Amino acid sequence: MLDNSDMSKKILDYFNQKYGQIVAPAGLLKILSTISPFANSHLPCLNIFHVSPTRQFKTQTSTETQKMIKKKNFIDLPSDTTMNSLLEEYKNFGKKVLFINDCTTLFATKSSRTKERLVGGCTNLLTEGEWSYGDKATRVSKLTGFVSMIVNMTNESYNEYEARLLGITFLERFLTIFYRLPEQDIRYFLEHKNEKMKIRWKGQIKFRKPEITNFDKYKLTLIDYAKRWSGLSVKSINGCFDQIESLIHAHLALNMRSKITQDELDLLKMIEPYLIDPFAPNNPRIIQLHRSGYSVKDICLILDKDPEHYKKQVYRVLNKAKERGVIQ
Repeated sequence: MLDNSDMSKKILDYFNQKYGQIVAPAGLLKILSTISPFANSHLPCLNIFHVSPTRQFKTQTSTETQKMIKKKNFIDLPSDTTMNSLLEEYKNFGKKVLFINDCTTLFATKSSRTKERLVGGCTNLLTEGEWSYGDKATRVSKLTGFVSMIVNMTNESYNEYEARLLGITFLERFLTIFYRLPEQDIRYFLEHKNEKMKIRWKGQIKFRKPEITNFDKYKLTLIDYAKRWSGLSVKSINGCFDQIESLIHAHLALNMRSKITQDELDLLKMIEPYLIDPFAPNNPRIIQLHRSGYSVKDICLILDKDPEHYKKQVYRVLNKAKERGVIQ
């Protein structure tokens, strides 16, 4: 696997040695997100929304990523960030990756209106490269930038905010990844913590913007992946394709190649398990079974659930999938 991608293998090996095999792909994805503004020719870039239980290396992988790239390439946003504070301090980000290492704390300290404005402003910035503010009494001000974003959040907060705040518009711009470490992995880390903390990455990661010469050859295959990702993540096929395209640009840049190979397809396969919310593992199966023509009752029975009690959950998932363009 990844036979033509020595740098990717090196990064995976580093995160694996330090934090474990389950965490390693999250570390690689964050590195690719930091490269994305410099590898992409158009927005959206590869944006990562990292969801896992508390104390399962979300902040550590972000901090490690920051140490592996040039300081001028990223901004670590503080927990008191608002759209107005960003506008006052930056005006123009240029090409950057923006880190929100603890979105749970960020949201907990904000009013509903401030949170909604922050989410809406970031959505515009990630999609259009700008956010404008102004009314009749004030001159229009504009915040611009060609940016990617890496956001960390606990499962509890994600479940609280996903439907009523983050919803379709914001999360559509992200590759949302989930994991939940088994107890034996946490125990192993704690038993070897002292030696693991001595492991250090040496140097800064280099990359080269790719001029992809064989994208059209793989386009239909990538569309198939986008459809599969759509069912796993309950997001639109278009949004999934955007993130796949940006991911491939960043991966080629990291490994200084101009041609898509089996490595990129292997990477997409590696990521697929991370698209499934471990606290709602049946959702992708519900969508897959619906696409295959099964009735709601049949879906319940296949999942070994009582139709009388579980059909509401099936309808809830299917309605959500219809709202997001995942199914017709």
